[in-house]
Amino acid sequence: MPLCDRLYGDGILHPHAKDKSTRRVYDHVTGGERIHNDWEFTEFAPELAGGPLAEAWEEFRELPGEVCRFRIVSMAPGVTYPFHCDEVIRYHVALQTAPECLFFECPGKEFDLDNMTTLHIPVDNHIWALNGKDKLHTAINGSLRVHRIHLIVSSVLTSD
Repeated sequence: MPLCDRLYGDGILHPHAKDKSTRRVYDHVTGGERIHNDWEFTEFAPELAGGPLAEAWEEFRELPGEVCRFRIVSMAPGVTYPFHCDEVIRYHVALQTAPECLFFECPGKEFDLDNMTTLHIPVDNHIWALNGKDKLHTAINGSLRVHRIHLIVSSVLTSD
């Protein structure tokens, strides 16, 4: 089976799921829909072991919470995501961006234009923690030519 068929569409971790009844998403490999949760992604793809992504995976595992989904996401020029809340905390590392690539965040789970904040995540080799679980947010790529490419790592925060 080709490597891309085993990488579960948009990530580099294989799913290991017990319950697939919660959410439908578009699968970029098959062109169809499937159901998954971010915490299904628990195993690093063996084909990528020993490389720079495996090293990055180990570094992310030292962050708070239980790191699960680990993927590289390309957002095409002109794309805007709908406002939403995530089920997990997400860590972003910008690999390629433009000044017109922005993240908008409300202070809570309700739309609040008057108190919305705007963030541009630069290519600076820093890990940006975004709590989209408790805050309504969106991302836009207002660039006409540049794909916004981020390494995005999901983390399920656990209580001690």
